[in-house]
Amino acid sequence: MCPPLIGARYPSVGALKPISGFLHGQLQELRISRKARYNSSYSVSDSLTADADTVALYDFSRDTGTELKDLSENGHHGKIVGAKWVSASQPPDEPINILGMLDLRKDALDDGFRLENGVLFTPPWKNRNSRIVFPLDSVPLEYDIHLVVERKTQQGFSLSIGVLMGDHQACVDMDGGRNKAWCLSKIDGKSMHDGNVTTVEGQRLPLDKKVVVDISVRRDGVKVVCEGESVIDWNGRPDQLSLWEKIIVPKDKLFLFSQNEYEVQSLTLTPVTVD
Repeated sequence: MCPPLIGARYPSVGALKPISGFLHGQLQELRISRKARYNSSYSVSDSLTADADTVALYDFSRDTGTELKDLSENGHHGKIVGAKWVSASQPPDEPINILGMLDLRKDALDDGFRLENGVLFTPPWKNRNSRIVFPLDSVPLEYDIHLVVERKTQQGFSLSIGVLMGDHQACVDMDGGRNKAWCLSKIDGKSMHDGNVTTVEGQRLPLDKKVVVDISVRRDGVKVVCEGESVIDWNGRPDQLSLWEKIIVPKDKLFLFSQNEYEVQSLTLTPVTVD
Protein backbone atom coordinates (compact mmCIF):
# COMPACT_ATOMS: atom_id res chain seq x y z
CA MET A 1 0.00 0.00 0.00
CA CYS A 2 1.37 3.40 -0.97
CA PRO A 3 1.77 6.09 1.70
CA PRO A 4 -0.75 8.96 1.47
CA LEU A 5 0.11 12.01 -0.62
CA ILE A 6 -0.76 15.60 0.22
CA GLY A 7 -0.99 17.96 -2.76
CA ALA A 8 -0.41 15.38 -5.52
CA ARG A 9 -1.81 12.14 -6.90
CA TYR A 10 -0.51 8.69 -7.74
CA PRO A 11 -0.91 7.34 -11.30
CA SER A 12 -3.58 4.72 -11.90
CA VAL A 13 -2.86 1.15 -10.84
CA GLY A 14 -0.40 -0.45 -13.26
CA ALA A 15 0.49 2.83 -14.98
CA LEU A 16 4.24 3.36 -15.37
CA LYS A 17 4.07 7.10 -14.76
CA PRO A 18 5.47 9.45 -12.11
CA ILE A 19 3.44 11.17 -9.43
CA SER A 20 1.52 14.11 -10.95
CA GLY A 21 -1.33 16.54 -10.29
CA PHE A 22 0.70 18.70 -7.92
CA LEU A 23 -1.07 21.45 -5.98
CA HIS A 24 -0.15 24.92 -7.20
CA GLY A 25 -0.67 27.06 -4.13
CA GLN A 26 0.23 27.25 -0.43
CA LEU A 27 -0.56 25.05 2.56
CA GLN A 28 -0.54 26.41 6.11
CA GLU A 29 -2.10 23.70 8.28
CA LEU A 30 -3.58 20.24 7.80
CA ARG A 31 -5.33 17.89 10.21
CA ILE A 32 -6.35 14.31 9.41
CA SER A 33 -9.09 12.93 11.67
CA ARG A 34 -10.70 9.55 12.36
CA LYS A 35 -14.21 10.96 12.04
CA ALA A 36 -16.12 13.78 10.38
CA ARG A 37 -15.74 16.92 12.47
CA TYR A 38 -18.29 19.23 10.90
CA ASN A 39 -21.84 18.59 9.71
CA SER A 40 -23.11 22.17 9.81
CA SER A 41 -21.82 25.74 9.59
CA TYR A 42 -18.81 26.46 11.75
CA SER A 43 -16.33 29.23 12.55
CA VAL A 44 -12.76 28.82 11.37
CA SER A 45 -10.27 28.83 14.24
CA ASP A 46 -6.94 30.63 14.12
CA SER A 47 -5.08 27.31 14.34
CA LEU A 48 -5.80 23.59 14.46
CA THR A 49 -5.18 21.45 17.54
CA ALA A 50 -4.76 17.73 18.13
CA ASP A 51 -7.15 15.61 20.19
CA ALA A 52 -8.10 11.94 20.64
CA ASP A 53 -9.61 11.80 17.13
CA THR A 54 -6.56 13.26 15.40
CA VAL A 55 -4.56 10.92 13.14
CA ALA A 56 -2.00 13.57 12.14
CA LEU A 57 -1.58 17.32 12.49
CA TYR A 58 0.79 19.38 10.34
CA ASP A 59 1.72 23.04 10.66
CA PHE A 60 3.55 24.10 7.49
CA SER A 61 4.70 27.37 9.06
CA ARG A 62 6.93 25.70 11.67
CA ASP A 63 9.27 23.45 9.70
CA THR A 64 12.18 23.75 7.29
CA GLY A 65 14.18 21.23 5.32
CA THR A 66 12.62 18.06 3.91
CA GLU A 67 10.74 16.72 6.95
CA LEU A 68 7.22 17.76 7.96
CA LYS A 69 6.63 16.93 11.62
CA ASP A 70 3.38 15.45 12.88
CA LEU A 71 2.34 17.57 15.88
CA SER A 72 0.03 14.88 17.23
CA GLU A 73 1.41 12.06 19.37
CA ASN A 74 1.15 9.55 16.52
CA GLY A 75 4.46 10.27 14.82
CA HIS A 76 3.22 10.30 11.21
CA HIS A 77 6.00 12.59 10.01
CA GLY A 78 6.04 13.51 6.33
CA LYS A 79 8.66 14.10 3.65
CA ILE A 80 8.67 17.26 1.54
CA VAL A 81 9.11 16.45 -2.18
CA GLY A 82 9.00 18.93 -5.06
CA ALA A 83 7.97 21.93 -2.92
CA LYS A 84 9.68 24.90 -1.29
CA TRP A 85 9.08 26.79 1.95
CA VAL A 86 7.78 30.36 1.57
CA SER A 87 6.45 32.98 3.95
CA ALA A 88 2.69 33.02 4.37
CA SER A 89 2.46 36.43 2.70
CA GLN A 90 4.47 35.41 -0.37
CA PRO A 91 2.23 34.46 -3.33
CA PRO A 92 3.21 31.48 -5.47
CA ASP A 93 5.30 32.64 -8.39
CA GLU A 94 6.33 29.34 -9.91
CA PRO A 95 5.09 28.50 -13.42
CA ILE A 96 2.65 25.61 -13.64
CA ASN A 97 4.16 22.80 -15.71
CA ILE A 98 1.24 21.74 -17.90
CA LEU A 99 3.16 18.85 -19.48
CA GLY A 100 3.91 17.44 -16.05
CA MET A 101 0.21 17.37 -15.22
CA LEU A 102 -1.06 15.64 -18.37
CA ASP A 103 -2.74 12.24 -18.28
CA LEU A 104 -3.26 11.33 -21.94
CA ARG A 105 -6.03 8.86 -21.12
CA LYS A 106 -8.10 11.67 -19.64
CA ASP A 107 -6.86 14.85 -21.25
CA ALA A 108 -6.32 13.81 -24.89
CA LEU A 109 -9.62 14.01 -26.75
CA ASP A 110 -8.13 12.36 -29.84
CA ASP A 111 -5.72 9.46 -30.42
CA GLY A 112 -2.10 9.78 -31.42
CA PHE A 113 -0.59 12.01 -28.73
CA ARG A 114 2.58 10.73 -27.05
CA LEU A 115 4.26 11.93 -23.87
CA GLU A 116 7.88 10.83 -23.49
CA ASN A 117 10.39 12.13 -20.96
CA GLY A 118 8.34 15.25 -20.34
CA VAL A 119 7.94 16.08 -24.06
CA LEU A 120 4.56 16.03 -25.82
CA PHE A 121 4.41 14.73 -29.40
CA THR A 122 1.29 15.66 -31.35
CA PRO A 123 -0.25 13.11 -33.77
CA PRO A 124 1.02 12.72 -37.38
CA TRP A 125 -0.20 15.40 -39.78
CA LYS A 126 -2.79 13.04 -41.32
CA ASN A 127 -4.54 12.93 -37.92
CA ARG A 128 -5.77 16.50 -38.34
CA ASN A 129 -7.76 18.39 -35.73
CA SER A 130 -6.25 16.69 -32.67
CA ARG A 131 -7.16 18.12 -29.24
CA ILE A 132 -5.77 17.87 -25.72
CA VAL A 133 -7.10 19.89 -22.77
CA PHE A 134 -5.00 21.34 -19.96
CA PRO A 135 -5.92 19.65 -16.63
CA LEU A 136 -6.31 22.82 -14.58
CA ASP A 137 -9.04 22.96 -11.94
CA SER A 138 -9.58 26.61 -12.81
CA VAL A 139 -8.09 29.20 -15.15
CA PRO A 140 -6.70 32.45 -13.66
CA LEU A 141 -8.28 35.71 -14.73
CA GLU A 142 -4.92 36.81 -16.13
CA TYR A 143 -1.99 34.56 -17.02
CA ASP A 144 1.06 33.98 -19.22
CA ILE A 145 1.71 30.86 -21.30
CA HIS A 146 5.27 29.91 -22.25
CA LEU A 147 5.65 27.44 -25.11
CA VAL A 148 8.76 25.82 -26.61
CA VAL A 149 7.87 23.91 -29.78
CA GLU A 150 9.52 22.32 -32.81
CA ARG A 151 7.81 21.48 -36.12
CA LYS A 152 8.59 17.93 -37.27
CA THR A 153 7.01 17.83 -40.76
CA GLN A 154 6.22 20.44 -43.43
CA GLN A 155 2.89 18.85 -44.26
CA GLY A 156 -0.24 19.86 -42.45
CA PHE A 157 -1.15 23.17 -40.92
CA SER A 158 -1.29 25.01 -37.63
CA LEU A 159 -0.57 24.45 -34.01
CA SER A 160 -3.06 26.33 -31.84
CA ILE A 161 -3.28 27.14 -28.15
CA GLY A 162 -6.82 27.60 -26.91
CA VAL A 163 -7.04 30.47 -24.44
CA LEU A 164 -9.80 31.65 -22.13
CA MET A 165 -10.48 35.35 -21.67
CA GLY A 166 -13.26 35.89 -19.19
CA ASP A 167 -15.70 33.13 -20.13
CA HIS A 168 -14.94 33.18 -23.87
CA GLN A 169 -12.48 30.95 -25.72
CA ALA A 170 -10.37 31.62 -28.79
CA CYS A 171 -7.33 30.07 -30.47
CA VAL A 172 -3.87 31.50 -30.92
CA ASP A 173 -3.28 29.99 -34.38
CA MET A 174 0.36 29.54 -35.38
CA ASP A 175 1.36 28.83 -39.01
CA GLY A 176 -2.26 28.35 -40.04
CA GLY A 177 -3.70 28.07 -43.54
CA ARG A 178 -1.83 28.01 -46.84
CA ASN A 179 -0.01 31.25 -46.01
CA LYS A 180 1.19 29.98 -42.62
CA ALA A 181 -0.53 32.89 -40.89
CA TRP A 182 -0.80 33.72 -37.20
CA CYS A 183 -3.94 35.17 -35.64
CA LEU A 184 -6.30 35.16 -32.68
CA SER A 185 -9.32 33.30 -33.96
CA LYS A 186 -12.11 34.09 -34.06
CA ILE A 187 -12.63 37.80 -33.43
CA ASP A 188 -16.11 39.18 -34.13
CA GLY A 189 -16.80 35.88 -35.89
CA LYS A 190 -13.93 36.32 -38.35
CA SER A 191 -11.04 33.93 -38.99
CA MET A 192 -7.75 34.48 -40.82
CA HIS A 193 -9.59 33.78 -44.07
CA ASP A 194 -12.17 36.56 -43.82
CA GLY A 195 -10.68 39.73 -42.40
CA ASN A 196 -9.52 38.90 -38.88
CA VAL A 197 -7.70 42.05 -37.71
CA THR A 198 -4.91 40.13 -35.94
CA THR A 199 -3.83 38.08 -38.99
CA VAL A 200 -0.10 38.20 -39.74
CA GLU A 201 1.19 36.08 -42.60
CA GLY A 202 4.53 34.29 -42.69
CA GLN A 203 5.83 31.01 -41.30
CA ARG A 204 7.48 31.28 -37.89
CA LEU A 205 7.68 27.59 -36.98
CA PRO A 206 10.36 26.25 -39.36
CA LEU A 207 11.13 22.57 -39.68
CA ASP A 208 13.31 21.04 -36.93
CA LYS A 209 13.98 24.32 -35.14
CA LYS A 210 13.10 25.04 -31.53
CA VAL A 211 10.89 28.13 -31.26
CA VAL A 212 9.85 30.03 -28.13
CA VAL A 213 6.35 31.52 -28.02
CA ASP A 214 4.93 33.62 -25.18
CA ILE A 215 1.20 34.30 -24.86
CA SER A 216 -0.12 36.91 -22.41
CA VAL A 217 -3.84 36.91 -21.62
CA ARG A 218 -5.27 39.88 -19.76
CA ARG A 219 -8.77 41.09 -18.97
CA ASP A 220 -8.70 43.44 -21.94
CA GLY A 221 -6.52 41.72 -24.51
CA VAL A 222 -4.14 39.06 -25.76
CA LYS A 223 -0.50 39.45 -26.82
CA VAL A 224 1.69 36.90 -28.59
CA VAL A 225 5.47 37.10 -28.95
CA CYS A 226 7.47 34.64 -31.06
CA GLU A 227 11.25 34.57 -30.61
CA GLY A 228 11.15 38.12 -29.25
CA GLU A 229 8.99 39.45 -32.12
CA SER A 230 5.57 40.88 -31.27
CA VAL A 231 3.16 39.04 -33.58
CA ILE A 232 -0.28 39.67 -32.06
CA ASP A 233 -1.27 42.62 -29.87
CA TRP A 234 -5.05 42.73 -29.57
CA ASN A 235 -7.19 44.73 -27.15
CA GLY A 236 -10.89 44.11 -26.88
CA ARG A 237 -13.77 42.47 -25.02
CA PRO A 238 -14.10 38.77 -24.16
CA ASP A 239 -17.46 38.57 -25.94
CA GLN A 240 -15.71 39.34 -29.24
CA LEU A 241 -13.96 35.96 -29.08
CA SER A 242 -15.17 32.58 -30.28
CA LEU A 243 -13.89 29.22 -31.57
CA TRP A 244 -14.08 27.50 -34.91
CA GLU A 245 -17.20 25.35 -34.98
CA LYS A 246 -15.06 22.25 -35.61
CA ILE A 247 -13.15 22.70 -32.34
CA ILE A 248 -15.28 21.02 -29.68
CA VAL A 249 -13.75 21.24 -26.20
CA PRO A 250 -15.03 21.94 -22.67
CA LYS A 251 -15.99 25.61 -22.48
CA ASP A 252 -13.98 26.36 -19.33
CA LYS A 253 -10.66 24.82 -20.43
CA LEU A 254 -7.43 25.83 -22.07
CA PHE A 255 -6.27 23.39 -24.72
CA LEU A 256 -3.88 22.54 -27.54
CA PHE A 257 -5.18 21.92 -31.08
CA SER A 258 -2.87 20.41 -33.67
CA GLN A 259 -3.09 19.98 -37.44
CA ASN A 260 0.49 18.80 -37.90
CA GLU A 261 3.25 16.87 -36.15
CA TYR A 262 4.92 19.00 -33.49
CA GLU A 263 7.22 18.37 -30.56
CA VAL A 264 6.16 20.42 -27.54
CA GLN A 265 9.24 20.61 -25.33
CA SER A 266 7.87 22.99 -22.70
CA LEU A 267 4.42 24.31 -21.86
CA THR A 268 3.90 26.33 -18.69
CA LEU A 269 1.28 28.71 -17.32
CA THR A 270 2.05 31.45 -14.82
CA PRO A 271 -0.86 33.20 -13.06
CA VAL A 272 -0.62 36.98 -12.95
CA THR A 273 -1.68 38.71 -9.75
CA VAL A 274 -4.74 40.87 -10.28
CA ASP A 275 -4.90 44.04 -8.18
